[in-house]
Amino acid sequence: MYAAFRPLGLKKGDINLMLRKDFATGTRPPFSPSLGAEYRFFKEKVKLFVNANRSYSLPTLNMKYWQPGGNPDLKPEKAWGGEMGLNFYHTKRNLIFETGTSVFAQMVNDWILWRPVSSTIWSPGNVKQVFARGLENHAFWEYKFEKLKFNVFLNQGITFSTNKKVYESAQELLVGNQLPYVPMHFGNVSISCEWKKFQLRIWETWAGKRFTSSDNLNSLGGYAVSDISLSRDFYFSQTRFGIEGRINNVLNQARALFPGRPLPGRSFFIRLIIEFTSPKK
Repeated sequence: MYAAFRPLGLKKGDINLMLRKDFATGTRPPFSPSLGAEYRFFKEKVKLFVNANRSYSLPTLNMKYWQPGGNPDLKPEKAWGGEMGLNFYHTKRNLIFETGTSVFAQMVNDWILWRPVSSTIWSPGNVKQVFARGLENHAFWEYKFEKLKFNVFLNQGITFSTNKKVYESAQELLVGNQLPYVPMHFGNVSISCEWKKFQLRIWETWAGKRFTSSDNLNSLGGYAVSDISLSRDFYFSQTRFGIEGRINNVLNQARALFPGRPLPGRSFFIRLIIEFTSPKK
């Protein structure tokens, strides 16, 4: 059940209040309110925003009962969080530029974390309390010249997700440690060039070191992966045909998200898209 409120008449800003209430058999999910506000200034080129929310997440049936690996004693996640940021927009003739930065913090009780129980089986469990916080930056630039369109998008973030409380006294030494498999540094950049009906796109994704144990003594190194694609659209009457060729992991970099589970090396794809549209009446 949802209810949302947004006052009218605010010229340079907005305030949004949303109330959410879930119902589930065998448990009583709390109200999950969220409150957000934004203010625009410098001829609406700059936007300051802030929001706070309460969230509640029930474990899925697979998390609890899938065999092997399910955990029927899994508890729901409960959290309070907030975010604040600043965005800048600028347009001039054929140029569009946007950039922004935001900070966030979230206190989560009974964080659901998947851990390996054998070389092939993973099982979810609860971490009593986790403090997640971080910083994220993004930038977008686009330029159009006749039939040519060129754009660049960059996203970069830093996240710390650390233990604040544990259920067993024997785990007190884990307090303050980064959670396993959560990278502290991540990002991606994409470059796209369109000419007539052709599109060339190159993008790079990277992630920093990830710990593989709760004591932070074992880890997997970071990785950076490059992909490239070339596509072309054809139009016949009310039908669009698109063909795309793509190479993933162009440099054939060795990488793994989890121990013993390497991701694919260089791979090639060809995709055909057929889209039918109804004629306008």
